[in-house]
Amino acid sequence: RLTLEQKLAIVASEYEQIKTEALRRNTVNERNTDQSESDIEWIDVELEDFQLAITELLKLKES
Repeated sequence: RLTLEQKLAIVASEYEQIKTEALRRNTVNERNTDQSESDIEWIDVELEDFQLAITELLKLKES
């Protein structure tokens, strides 16, 4: 069974792959630059929310 830290590492890795793919698509198709940038911003917000949730879970686990 995976620990929270291991799960976070997996999700962070998947996030980087998604971001890399979004950047690749942005490069391949310059017409959609605005959409690609907004997609990346959305992914960044989602990751921040996820990291905050994990931090809170770890605090609860320690108390």
